[in-house]
Amino acid sequence: MNLASLTPAGIAYLGKQYEACVDRGMDVGSIYAYLTQRGVAVTRAEVIHHLDYVFKFTNYAAQHPALPLVSYEQADAAMRKPARRKML
Repeated sequence: MNLASLTPAGIAYLGKQYEACVDRGMDVGSIYAYLTQRGVAVTRAEVIHHLDYVFKFTNYAAQHPALPLVSYEQADAAMRKPARRKML
């Protein structure tokens, strides 16, 4: 996302979205999902850059990293495990 192409109102909107995410203590992956659900086309790397350098939430991304991505093999293995049954 090229921030230079945004109007001042667009930058203010984006800043408020990041501020809402930081106030909720969201991690980078959650912020990425939150923004893309609202139509903001960013990458995870851009989210980190915006947090640290554009909107001055210095070191926030390092303290709230995204959860590691799960591979298809890991997801399949997790789904194959039998569900735990509660003993009565």
